[in-house]
Amino acid sequence: MKFKFSRKILIILVIVIIVLVWILISALKGANKEIETTTVITDTLIQDISETGTINQGQKIDLSFKTGGQISNIFTKEGESVKKGQYLVRLDNNQLSIQLLQAKAQKDLSQAEFDKLLAGATEQEIQTSQNAVTDKEKALENAIASAGQSRIDSYQDAMNNMADSYLYTYNAYSKIKDIQKEYFSDYTQDSVEVRNVKEDLEFITGEMEFYSDKAIAENIESNIDYALNNFEINLAKAKDGLNTVRMIMDKSDYNNSITAANKTSVDTHRGYINTELSSVTSDKQTIASVKITNKTNIDMAQSVLTSVKDTLILLTADPRDEDVALYQAKLDSAKANVSILQSQLNDTYILAPFNGLVTNIDKYVGEVVSPSQLVVSVIPSEVLEIEVDIYEEDVVAVKLGNPVKINLVAFPDQEFMGSVIFINPSEKLVDGIVYYEAHIAFKDVIEAIKPGMSADVEIVTLSEDNVLMVSDRALYRDNGDYYALLREGKRQYVEIGRKGSDDMIEVLYGIEEGQELIIE
Repeated sequence: MKFKFSRKILIILVIVIIVLVWILISALKGANKEIETTTVITDTLIQDISETGTINQGQKIDLSFKTGGQISNIFTKEGESVKKGQYLVRLDNNQLSIQLLQAKAQKDLSQAEFDKLLAGATEQEIQTSQNAVTDKEKALENAIASAGQSRIDSYQDAMNNMADSYLYTYNAYSKIKDIQKEYFSDYTQDSVEVRNVKEDLEFITGEMEFYSDKAIAENIESNIDYALNNFEINLAKAKDGLNTVRMIMDKSDYNNSITAANKTSVDTHRGYINTELSSVTSDKQTIASVKITNKTNIDMAQSVLTSVKDTLILLTADPRDEDVALYQAKLDSAKANVSILQSQLNDTYILAPFNGLVTNIDKYVGEVVSPSQLVVSVIPSEVLEIEVDIYEEDVVAVKLGNPVKINLVAFPDQEFMGSVIFINPSEKLVDGIVYYEAHIAFKDVIEAIKPGMSADVEIVTLSEDNVLMVSDRALYRDNGDYYALLREGKRQYVEIGRKGSDDMIEVLYGIEEGQELIIE
């Protein structure tokens, strides 16, 4: 029997053969394809932020403190030239300075204890340490007793002053009541205002009496604190009310009816109320200060006692590895505390961020300022600077003094260097997105650079040498974990750290310098 192919079957067979040939060729190419690899290196990890800004004339920079406080010194004056890093203004930092001295003393003590642990101790030293424990236990007892007494005294003074405040407020109420009855008993606008003041004073005295009696009867600090707050608010209201009545009494309509003696009496009550308001405010501040001081003294006494007890334990035993590690950690902690306090102390100064001219001093010695409140303004000596908006997630990494690489469209073959000289603490919205304005100063400026030119900047926020790193193309994810493929095809899990520029990632452990990794 003779089989005959149709034209359709022949076409299908040709297509199948072509597909098989293509698959075979692709497989042969894949077999001959070289494996792409990269090497684990130790190099400088760099993190930077790229933005585009505009060159402008050097503008006035408003400087403020990172923290609040009272200004104690102003080291410059308006119109004076200043150098970069020069002290301009200082907050009162006496308490911080004391804490820093204490922290340094604690650091020195921790260092001495650590050294002594390694060296061992004599019997005489052990006896001396035992005596020190006894002394510091007594010091802690004294600190606790002194704290308790000073706290009692401050609250007792406050309650005594509240009793006086209530009496003066009641007397003021009585006087206004008599004046209202004698001169303002009709329904004119002035009479209505005086009557309202009288009724307010009546309510105030009742409320003050209630909270004062409650504080005295229960003698609970929280009640006294609440009463002081109430007194401060009500005395301020009483002050405003008396001022209102006194202004009405001075109107020409009452020159012939209200006696000078009544006016003088109201003035006297106003003076009493002002004095009591200041006294209550002072009592609140005194109580808060006593609490802080007491806590500081007790904490310090407890810390010293703990320290001398630890010292005695170490003196009477051979040092163990864990003891050495512990005292090393204590020493490191003490050093860190010194660094923190030193940083906080540094924040009580405003320094000139660049060479320039002081154009305005907005505050005076003795004035209390809040964080980010304008204190002094400086205009840079440099004619040109770059203004750039930095996204809110990026700005937290930017610090004053960060180096900056600058590329100008007008000078494509040159790279300029600069540094961050100012970061505006106030945000700005651009298309609904939060940015912060930063100013960048050129290290060297050529005459051909003009205001208005565009500038591409790379702000280097981190540059750390000797970091083990690898390209992110050589790392893969597996249920949240990272791994690399070694040259021999083995999967090696790793722990990663910071991500740098140019797609490089820090490797904390898992692979070593020089290993080749497969990039799929």
